[in-house]
Amino acid sequence: THFDLSQHAFDLIADNTCGVIKQKWRQVTCNYGTGKNIVVLNHNGINQWYFGITIESVDYYGQVSNVEIKDASSSTWSAGQRQDYNVFLWQATGNGLQTPISVRVTDSHGNMVQGNNIVTSFTGNAKFDLGTNFYNISGRYGKK
Repeated sequence: THFDLSQHAFDLIADNTCGVIKQKWRQVTCNYGTGKNIVVLNHNGINQWYFGITIESVDYYGQVSNVEIKDASSSTWSAGQRQDYNVFLWQATGNGLQTPISVRVTDSHGNMVQGNNIVTSFTGNAKFDLGTNFYNISGRYGKK
């Protein structure tokens, strides 16, 4: 595994002349989103043919591994393409995507949460509440 750190973060663990260093790490629960629902953030410049979202305030173990959407005119889920800058993108054809759009998020352990009909516009930087978070899932992690 390779981690790119800011200069400030690197300076906290090693001399900045070291370059690549060996580190041990472990995944821990993330309290960033504790008590909050996942937020779906529209990317700037989107429209019904070019749609992009970022997933924020994800709580608990794991990382977002997949994001799917289902628009008002569809009965099937469509997976987004994850970009290096942490935006999931879709390119639609025909009449494009129709709001409202449902969003389903899968973490690295295969747990899924979804919000139905939550994205109601293509406005850039608009935020939508998914209505849940991974701490609401029973099973592997239990409930908080």
